Amino acid sequence: MAVKIYRSVLIIADDLTGANDATAQFAKLGFSTVTTLDIDVVPHLMKDYDVVAVDTESRALSSDRAYDSLFALGSKIKDYVGETAVYKKIDSTLRGNIKAEVKALCDVLEPDLVVFAPAFPKQGRTTKDGVLMVRGVPVEQTYFGKDIRTPVKASKLSAYFEPRHVGAYHHVLLDELRSGRLYDGPALPKVLTFDVEDDEDLRRIVRLVCGLGDKDIMWVGSAGLAESVAYNIVVGDRHGKPILMAVGSVNDMAREQVRMFIEEFDGRLLKVDVEALIGDFEREWLRLRKEVSDALGCALDIVITTSYTREQMEQGRSLAERLNVGLSEFGLMLSRKFGELVSRIFHEFGYGRFGGLFLTGGDISVAAIRSLGIDTLELKGEIEPGLPILKFKDMNVVTKAGGFGSMETLVKVAARLKAER
Repeated sequence: MAVKIYRSVLIIADDLTGANDATAQFAKLGFSTVTTLDIDVVPHLMKDYDVVAVDTESRALSSDRAYDSLFALGSKIKDYVGETAVYKKIDSTLRGNIKAEVKALCDVLEPDLVVFAPAFPKQGRTTKDGVLMVRGVPVEQTYFGKDIRTPVKASKLSAYFEPRHVGAYHHVLLDELRSGRLYDGPALPKVLTFDVEDDEDLRRIVRLVCGLGDKDIMWVGSAGLAESVAYNIVVGDRHGKPILMAVGSVNDMAREQVRMFIEEFDGRLLKVDVEALIGDFEREWLRLRKEVSDALGCALDIVITTSYTREQMEQGRSLAERLNVGLSEFGLMLSRKFGELVSRIFHEFGYGRFGGLFLTGGDISVAAIRSLGIDTLELKGEIEPGLPILKFKDMNVVTKAGGFGSMETLVKVAARLKAER
């Protein structure tokens, strides 16, 4: 199943603080972000930024005016929906014209699925049995139910939808969510709401929904859900300069990540002859040089690995025995040679031929960076926990421990590096 890659993210908020709060979840990962109060410039900004937030200032409007404002905005961005993730930022205590605004966006954008999760556990906002709670109390019974400008009148999430307008509705209870069940039956509901107790529940929601395949999804939530969306959806590009990925980790997850990446990006997998790399580096370099040249000639991403197959790993163990060195010492020898190989590729073909460098495996990352003559790296952000984006001069670099990440991690890395501005 293909992984959906969004070119950009549009955040639609009903006030300025909410727009900035949600945008910050993406900015801290290194995405280029901007906030505007002018809906007319949104399409233009979406061409220049990864994440655009628009403040419609509609929280205290009448429901009819709020509907009209959101419908007008939706009409301007409708043509971008296929490649843009739409995030409707709402207040974590359900203040504002949520029902009217969600309906307006559904009417004009016609998403396949609305994911509704206002919970923000870090701020004491959770959902239990379909009721939004503030520190254990239904929200309408708290101070927010008496708010002077926008009092909350309903704590039940179902009150914010009209089935005749948005189609089938299903609430996912906590035990269903944690067991990975989103809904029963053959047809995908039009709206899914969720019980949420902690941040991991929000991450589960995003991972499970992203696993539904190529659906047009409208995310509706507070900054809590925005943070999980930022870390889990794939934002970037399939097109751009080739990425060089040097994979030396023996972890099973690293191999699965390579497999999915090759499937998604139709990249070129180059398997290093470990014995030749150690014993006759120049011969192995000449062999791989031709393969790299052929791949670049076809504008293909390149994965070069010392540990993709069991045969490669067994070859390494056998060579270590013949050299009478321990596996740890052999690993360092192999890392230094692999690092030199990465350096040769960049010096031979030029930094400008590549959109970035990905390194996995701690020893190999250090060896490659040293061989490239890099002594200082600027931190730009991160793709997901454990995957920082670094910069050396004009080259972007991502490093990763072997077992970190999910199956889609290398897809995220490539998409992000190709889209880096």
